[in-house]
Amino acid sequence: MSFTSFEDADDIVDRFINLLHSLGIHPAVGSKIENEFLSPLQLLESTRNLGALAANPELLADAGGMYDFAAKLLAAETQPEFKSFVPHLKLFEAGAAFATAVQPKKGDIRDDVNRKLAELYLGALAIHFAFDVELDHPVMSKGDNPDVMFKVEPDGLPASRWALAIKTVSTRAGQTIFENIQKAAKQIDATACPADRGMVVINLKNSLQHDQLWKGIYASLDAAQAALGRQMDELIAAVETGRPASDWEPLFAHRAAPLVFYFAQAVIRLYLPDGKDVPTILKMAKLANPLGRQDPVAQTIALQLNEGMQTILRGIPGAPGQEPA
Repeated sequence: MSFTSFEDADDIVDRFINLLHSLGIHPAVGSKIENEFLSPLQLLESTRNLGALAANPELLADAGGMYDFAAKLLAAETQPEFKSFVPHLKLFEAGAAFATAVQPKKGDIRDDVNRKLAELYLGALAIHFAFDVELDHPVMSKGDNPDVMFKVEPDGLPASRWALAIKTVSTRAGQTIFENIQKAAKQIDATACPADRGMVVINLKNSLQHDQLWKGIYASLDAAQAALGRQMDELIAAVETGRPASDWEPLFAHRAAPLVFYFAQAVIRLYLPDGKDVPTILKMAKLANPLGRQDPVAQTIALQLNEGMQTILRGIPGAPGQEPA
């Protein structure tokens, strides 16, 4: 088991700040997002001064989330579509009192900046396996277009343009989550959507019980992942249990794939055999199939999104014969 050190995380965030500055983007002074940028250094200094990890889950979530986001965007920097991400990157300048960037903690229900940055996060993952990646404009969007679009060329199949319609939910009510799935499917099927196919994506970050995960005692990464997985399974079950196929059929009758991609992130603490208390980010995806139908292309897209989320940790772009890292 390997972990990213606080020093390395701080260095990766510094590299990302320099990248933003090169694009003329500067976080608003005193904003929550600026504090998130500073959090890796704050965490590093606190451990140096106190000699132990400060029991501050908010600081750990800010630092871990900003490090992870920075790594994903740095790894995408050399891709030709990256320049089209600038409107979303400018959201890091947001100064609203409730605006945040990081994913592994619950946010304010009014935080549209965080919802838009979740689109950027997924776009930065798609850029490594797809072509012509486009993000819906974060400011001029009318709200009826899918959030991320790209072209894929599966082996043995014709190229197709796919859309991701992403909803960040802030509820544990299955009916409300289902209604968000309905809205996302309608975006994919809308006449204005130029994609051939699409997939609904549900971000569960605001629906998790983060306090429970933080207070848990995990002797292994598997145990911590199981705890996060149970919470996600409970939310998915709340959507699906007792819901007839007739509710799902209209959603997947046209261009929307019959699979729903759920993802979530959280910060937990591992208690290792040597007595060390190690905080780490858990990132998990689950692919729900409420009608039991096969869709190999959608499944492949979901697997590739999750692979990038798990493996891109150092902010190193890919190269011929070399995967991003």
